[in-house]
Amino acid sequence: MMKKIVSRILLTLLSMGMLTLAFSSQATSLLTHVKIFQYEPEIVTEVIFPSDDSFVGKEAIINYSWVDTTDWNYGNSSRLIVSTTTVDGRDRRAFLKFSLSSLSSPEDIASVKLGLFKSDYYPPGWGGVENVEAREVADDSWTEENITWNNQVGYGSLLDTVYIVFGSSLWYFWNVTPFILDELAGDKVASLCLKAENEDGGYAHRWSSFWSKEYDDFDPHLLVTYKPKPLRMLTVKLSGGHDYLYMERVKIRVTALVTDSESMEPVSDADITIDIYDPDGNLWSSDNMTEKLAGTGIYEWQSDETIRQLMGNRQLRKGVYLVHVQAAYQRGPTATDILEFHIDPLPENPTQLHTILMFVLAGALVTTIIVWYIDHGRLTRNLQLGRTTS
Repeated sequence: MMKKIVSRILLTLLSMGMLTLAFSSQATSLLTHVKIFQYEPEIVTEVIFPSDDSFVGKEAIINYSWVDTTDWNYGNSSRLIVSTTTVDGRDRRAFLKFSLSSLSSPEDIASVKLGLFKSDYYPPGWGGVENVEAREVADDSWTEENITWNNQVGYGSLLDTVYIVFGSSLWYFWNVTPFILDELAGDKVASLCLKAENEDGGYAHRWSSFWSKEYDDFDPHLLVTYKPKPLRMLTVKLSGGHDYLYMERVKIRVTALVTDSESMEPVSDADITIDIYDPDGNLWSSDNMTEKLAGTGIYEWQSDETIRQLMGNRQLRKGVYLVHVQAAYQRGPTATDILEFHIDPLPENPTQLHTILMFVLAGALVTTIIVWYIDHGRLTRNLQLGRTTS
């Protein structure tokens, strides 16, 4: 008898909402999809400036006379000069050295170009060097403070040849990709030599002057272009819930499973953002989600504050709250998913809540008395009927 009475009391309380404070209301994903935006591969470049640059020459005109300069060092010069004449030994060559330690792996690089800006200065009576070669230099032991014609390091294979326009101030670029990638895979230091295509080759007084790193602007450099990152499609599936605590203290928790759309393998290096909107469409929370365990592709987020605190202690209204999660992998397309929470808050005023609780308890008590009275009446009639029969 008492078990029946207790069961009916619990059913009465549950039907009147008394037990909602003890339960967690769950929400499931109403929409799971992949949204692909227009994808334009982003061209990523990196510029590396030389650690050393200088030029060397055997002779120079000083006071209208040729002077031996085989032991001269031009490391402090603002120019890098490449020249050739009909006289043997009056050529000039430029050397540049670069540290490649900041670059990514060779597999990520599409091209590397050596860039120099040519000034418009020419000595009287000199023309421009038409073809300037970029050559490999295997020996990186030289420095701009000590390199001279007599101790210059040897140059190797031809990398590229560029035609230089006479009298123009322009940027010129040599493709040095294979050599730079080899050096990047090796000691991560690369030296290059610029020289005239036909040294001592019958050209009278040919000269090209480029700005060195000692000049204020137009520094020589390596222009590194990276390969576009692979396009990766993502799928995001959301699940979560919101916990009713006492007096509108509702916290939201969300879990996102991010996988590769083709292989369905978990994606651990995605950028996951979460935005939550109130029933009026106002954004009141924005954050990043973090992976729960490395390699699982499962990202979690839980609000540190209650919904009411996030809303500035305004009264929490009944309505649909939207959780919008967006996942991106490097520079590829974006996947999104939306989770809806239907929130029906408890009364704001504690007095109202206590009144409702008292009303519910009174109703439960009345129900219990009625049930007891009915059951007691049945028991009494059964006993009387038994006596009459006997």
